[in-house]
Amino acid sequence: TLRRHAAALHSRRYRKWCDANNFNSMLPEDTRQRKEAALDRSLQTQQTVLSDHFNPPGPEVIPYSDRAFEAAAIEWLVHTNQPIQTFKNPMFKTMLDIASRASKGITLPSPKKTRTRIIHMFKQKMYLLRDRLNVSFVVSLIRAESLISAH
Repeated sequence: TLRRHAAALHSRRYRKWCDANNFNSMLPEDTRQRKEAALDRSLQTQQTVLSDHFNPPGPEVIPYSDRAFEAAAIEWLVHTNQPIQTFKNPMFKTMLDIASRASKGITLPSPKKTRTRIIHMFKQKMYLLRDRLNVSFVVSLIRAESLISAH
């Protein structure tokens, strides 16, 4: 490029012209030196900060109230098309009891992880059922389910 040519053959003359015309030299070596000098200046003037010692604020936690919980539960029920009887389901109540003990909120699994966990639970139940019933039909059902879930 022209800058490399100027640096190799005409650097002294180019720098003299830059000084005379109050122009920053664009030769690669001069540009690198300017960047290093600017970095050195910024490191010398950099103020120390305490932010490394503090945790970033987490998501805003809505304080509990019966009214807020009821509104959130009904909103969830409507948005996810759940039947109203869901609130009477003992597993739903167990899930809420467990979640209520979380001090820093809860983390729900991803859809992929949820799907994998459901399939694993189903297979466990089928193995327990097979052992309990000791029926060859259950074994063929498990094999068929494995073939279906593999696709």
